[in-house]
Amino acid sequence: LAAVATLNESLEKAVADLQELETDRQRSGKQLKGAEALSTSLQERQKRWQQQSQELKRAATSLPGALLIVAAYIAYAGAMRAKVRGRLHAGLTQICKETPGLTTRAVDRPLQEFLGTG
Repeated sequence: LAAVATLNESLEKAVADLQELETDRQRSGKQLKGAEALSTSLQERQKRWQQQSQELKRAATSLPGALLIVAAYIAYAGAMRAKVRGRLHAGLTQICKETPGLTTRAVDRPLQEFLGTG
């Protein structure tokens, strides 16, 4: 009888251990799914941040040219007729094209709309 009691105790302990292991397995599975979702989300964010970084770099390269054109418009173009503003824009755009590293991408569309050419 003592041997049977010992075996029953061992069986109960084994069943309890099995239940504990099953609970741990389920918890680990949930954590793994959460980690996978987090990893996917972070990968998507990384792609988005890389795109935004590239856009900011492009915008930064066009800033000096944009500032040149905007400053010229503030200083000179307000009182000018549309045809004269168009010539001013063409001249400034040409300067930006001829100057290495200078671009006007940031202001091209708004200026074209202002000039009535876009």
